[in-house]
Amino acid sequence: MSCIIFSHGFSFDRNFWTKLASKFYNSKIIIIDYGYFCDNGLFIFENGLLSSINNDTLAKIIKNTTNLYGIGHSLGFAKLLMHPTINSLRFCKFISLAGFAKFNNSNVTSQNIIRMIDLCKKKKNFLPSFYKMCETSYVSHYNNINYSLLIQDLELLYKIDVSDKIQHYQDKILHLIDNDDKILDMKNLNDKIKSINIPNSGHGIGFNNANLCYNAILDFISE
Repeated sequence: MSCIIFSHGFSFDRNFWTKLASKFYNSKIIIIDYGYFCDNGLFIFENGLLSSINNDTLAKIIKNTTNLYGIGHSLGFAKLLMHPTINSLRFCKFISLAGFAKFNNSNVTSQNIIRMIDLCKKKKNFLPSFYKMCETSYVSHYNNINYSLLIQDLELLYKIDVSDKIQHYQDKILHLIDNDDKILDMKNLNDKIKSINIPNSGHGIGFNNANLCYNAILDFISE
């Protein structure tokens, strides 16, 4: 059986993936939650339900896995490549949903970081404002926001660079993007990576247009 490890992006949580993950009913689904809403860790998604697991359980699942795939959204794609436990695993392929090698490589992205840090420090209405920038109707746990972690990861965007890892895996990566994404600079992954435009998805791609993303991913992992 195949296993897919999902890694959500900035200001989202494990529930970002439930629409897309539910379509891979023949695979084991593992979701990483980075704790922006004070509840981090590894989760297994089965029969529409999320249950917490530990690294030992993950190791047992991986041991019985024939093919391992990684799917990351935005910052979560870079975090997936850098994850201390996950990074040591042997992936067949990776899928980037609006992912990037370096985020802060243009005036546009730099201005977006400054804008988001300012909104986050003000706290009031940060998530609705950010989700609006992402062009998504996603709703998260507004009452349990870890603002310190959000600001920490926003500042991480200034220095994050996984270009070497992406170059190493470039033949195994599919990049799904909305070419009209208002947050991401289109030059943030190298041009040797297979890229597919999923229109009308915004930066919430994966949660938005889950069906189109699923079909593109299925074609890619079946190659």
